Amino acid sequence: MSQPTISIVVPAYNEERTLPTCLDSLCGQNCSFPYEIIVVDNASTDRTADIAMQAGVRLIHEPRKGVGLARRAGFAAARANIIASTDADCIVPANWLAHIQQVFTERPSFIAIGGYALYHDAPPYLHFLTHITNRLNLFQAVGKIARRQPLSTQNLAVRKSAYEQVGGFDPAITSPLGLDDVDLTLRLSTIGSVSVIPDLVVWASARRFRKEPVKTVGYRWSNYASYALQKRGVFRQKTADVRL
Repeated sequence: MSQPTISIVVPAYNEERTLPTCLDSLCGQNCSFPYEIIVVDNASTDRTADIAMQAGVRLIHEPRKGVGLARRAGFAAARANIIASTDADCIVPANWLAHIQQVFTERPSFIAIGGYALYHDAPPYLHFLTHITNRLNLFQAVGKIARRQPLSTQNLAVRKSAYEQVGGFDPAITSPLGLDDVDLTLRLSTIGSVSVIPDLVVWASARRFRKEPVKTVGYRWSNYASYALQKRGVFRQKTADVRL
């Protein structure tokens, strides 16, 4: 088996409905280098594991409940020097990996990069809010306040050496909305350059927003505000499944 250039980690909990489309997009990448896809089954009770096996990707199991633990297990299993991350309900464009590789090649000082997530199943109001957020670069504005760029594991890539240097994802962070990615960004930013790449885009599901729109938006932005102030205590909450 050839050494992959990029490893992709996809944590999954009961994602039998969304995982096939995600894996189709990952398996259909238009790139000239080898890569591996790692699905981390986080104690699913549906056909998530079967779907991953049928797709021919690497499947590992993390029986302990929590997205941070699942991601940590996937990153530990990665064989490539660059590790990318997305969610099981995301769809990535065909040039996603090629774009990631290009950025890291052209900018050797970058240790981690991320991009935006748009919504493939959102109501019109959410498309509008997402458009405004991206146009105003609000997440980058938060990064400027904190002098760090917050990245999301929906659309993130990091050099394995840097990830290991900072100790990886913190297993103590078990917030219902994750935020382990924000904490990781905070620590990565202390050792090197972390950047948001505006045209590095994936398509995500808006199911959380449809279910609890006010709570989801409010909770997410309150945590980003706390991140900007470098307060980490808010991240540590009750253990949560990979996806709500």
